[in-house]
Amino acid sequence: MSYYGEALEYHRPSLGDDMEMRSKTDVPMGAMWTWAGSPARSFLPADLRGAASVAHIYGQNLVALSP
Repeated sequence: MSYYGEALEYHRPSLGDDMEMRSKTDVPMGAMWTWAGSPARSFLPADLRGAASVAHIYGQNLVALSP
């Protein structure tokens, strides 16, 4: 069984330290929401970068994306 860390998305980083929370997961997750004719919402690329940073720093080779 693997533990996936759900994305923090919008306004939720105030719940705690993003890096510390996702460091406990087997697979850190980020979110990317978009729809036809609309660009990706601006705060979500930072969420993806956060998940990728945790994977890189803690030696994990997978990052998930919650659609």
